[in-house]
Amino acid sequence: MIRAPGGNFAPGGAVTRADMAEMLVAAFAHLSAPDRAKGLFTDTAGLTDGAVRAVEGIAAAEVTTGCAAAPRRYCPDENSRTGTNGLLLGPEPFNRRHKRPRP
Repeated sequence: MIRAPGGNFAPGGAVTRADMAEMLVAAFAHLSAPDRAKGLFTDTAGLTDGAVRAVEGIAAAEVTTGCAAAPRRYCPDENSRTGTNGLLLGPEPFNRRHKRPRP
């Protein structure tokens, strides 16, 4: 997740849609990745198992529907847009929709 060659952290690097899925599952306790991937999307086969499960987890939670419907694709290698990231990570839209419990 957001790693430069050699496994180093790349704070200035682009965030892909697959990276964002992993970050969302890691950041929000009410989101979870399934124990096994079901193959919901046709373009996630090249990702790590953890990334595929994260993508499928946010799809199950209705955070994403992917990038295309026929065939169903997630576009994991595309960069995640800043505006989209803000909507997903911002307190109101994400928490209101998913009724995140307050601490």
